[in-house]
Amino acid sequence: MKFVILIFIAMTNLYANDFEADAKKLLMPIKKAFMSELKAGMSEGPYNALDVCHLKAPHLIEHKNSDKYEIGRSSNKIRNPQNKPQEWMEEILKDYLKTNADAPKSSGVYKVLKNKQVYVEPIYIKGLCLNCHGPSKGSVAKKIKKLYPNDQAVDYKIGEFRGLFYVLEK
Repeated sequence: MKFVILIFIAMTNLYANDFEADAKKLLMPIKKAFMSELKAGMSEGPYNALDVCHLKAPHLIEHKNSDKYEIGRSSNKIRNPQNKPQEWMEEILKDYLKTNADAPKSSGVYKVLKNKQVYVEPIYIKGLCLNCHGPSKGSVAKKIKKLYPNDQAVDYKIGEFRGLFYVLEK
């Protein structure tokens, strides 16, 4: 009986490691595409970069979702209402809120929703982010208000926790 339990535990750990590896592989091109699109948009200034985030960012994730995984991003301070945290995510976000880039919490796998697995990677504010997520001012602030009337994702400082990328088992 002990042998069966040990095999079950070993297989469960192996499955968790496979899930984490798969999740990382799924997120890597999405994160690269986000940065590539953002940098391209920023070459024309933050005002124009907002169009990239508003129009292209949602589709970078959307086309990667599958019948096996849900991929997304969320935050405790959302800009786009479509990124509102799901109920299962609230405790995970609270846990990461205590961290920053100087004392980061690493990526990880959590059990949620009737024992499904979710892999999360934190997003911390970098200098480039402050153009649209720092103190609200000028034409950029006006455009954000127009595109996202209920925006909460401002007044960040470098290194602060911004949100999470996630991959959830379906």
